[in-house]
Amino acid sequence: MDCLWNEYDTVAVAVSGGVDSMVLLDKVNILNHHKKLYALHVNHQLRDVSDEEEKMIQAYCKQHNIELITYTIPKNSFNPNKSIQREARDIRYHFFETQINIKHIDCLLTAHHKDDQLETIFFRLMTNRYNYQPINIQQVVARDGYQLIRPLINVSKAELIEYAHEFKVPYMTDASNTDSKYLRNFIRNDIFKVLDDSSIDKHQLLNLADYMEDVDDLIDLHVERYKIDIENNALSRYKLSEENRLVIQKVLLSFIQRYVTQYTVSFGFLNEVIRVLQSDATHASFAIAPGWHIQIAYDKLIVRNKNEKIDDKLEVVSPGKYYFNDYKIEIKDEIQPITIRTRKDGDVIEINGMHQKVARILKDLKVPVYDRPKIPIVCVEDEVIAIGHYKSNHHPFNNKIIITKEN
Repeated sequence: MDCLWNEYDTVAVAVSGGVDSMVLLDKVNILNHHKKLYALHVNHQLRDVSDEEEKMIQAYCKQHNIELITYTIPKNSFNPNKSIQREARDIRYHFFETQINIKHIDCLLTAHHKDDQLETIFFRLMTNRYNYQPINIQQVVARDGYQLIRPLINVSKAELIEYAHEFKVPYMTDASNTDSKYLRNFIRNDIFKVLDDSSIDKHQLLNLADYMEDVDDLIDLHVERYKIDIENNALSRYKLSEENRLVIQKVLLSFIQRYVTQYTVSFGFLNEVIRVLQSDATHASFAIAPGWHIQIAYDKLIVRNKNEKIDDKLEVVSPGKYYFNDYKIEIKDEIQPITIRTRKDGDVIEINGMHQKVARILKDLKVPVYDRPKIPIVCVEDEVIAIGHYKSNHHPFNNKIIITKEN
């Protein structure tokens, strides 16, 4: 077992009653490397032996003077149309984190072991999940206010069973673990059994995970160079398109998740964005989530919420600083009333005796299409005298107006 916490930490062990968690609890208790030890157990009431399992844990904790905190999920709480495993996990961690806050627990220990690690690597490899998360179970994960630690991740299931028998650690076996209708069990009981009977060493999956961690580290070094651009919501199209495809994918994923956290995008989606990014198309828009798009315009990529409120009109009658969408407008001296509004179809501005269409000016200046609806059009008595900070005519009021783009 790897001891990855300090002797002054308050520690909790998540205990199911199976051999893995009971051995972990026993080892942590004997090690006595903590300020305070708790055992946390959730009775799911999904099996006939659930209550018996809880009584076994209670007896063990009473014998070893370990404070046990339990939660019993009411019967018929699970939605039969949803994944029970996922729903049960959500309930467990809600209970764990509630107790972590109440008891000021520093570290939550779970009993994931080497066999779990192998199954996870295989599962994430074959389901493409390694694109969105580490391919392996991380031994230490910093959570909000505590650390999630897996001290047994380098210990095999066989070693845990041997320990339990040698030191008479009580445990119960979940009969559902033999049912191959569950994907994890199918990997463990069917696929890995075939590998074990062959000359193929499944433990090479651990070497693969180490290799992919190194690859991820290299990719992250490149992604770090885009951190400021991501924060500013403006990626350089040409700079990004010259990167390796894996780097582009990770940058795009980080970019999207920075602004739209509750949705995930497929790598098919990312590859389509990359295809257009590297094409001759000047503009493109890709829906990420309701109202949210990633947009390409000339040399820029941005994430935009199309539902955001846009200022459409502002009447100004005195000097001062005014804000209109992404622009700051400073009026330095007394002027007649002016109107600041968004662009209308047919808008023109007179420059050097020639009338020019506002739409054509913005297109010629390669102003991104997503920026155009926000640009302040400054008018005096319905005459356009300025188009944001892009162009203005010789109207005397323009000597008293400074327009700057804030972001």
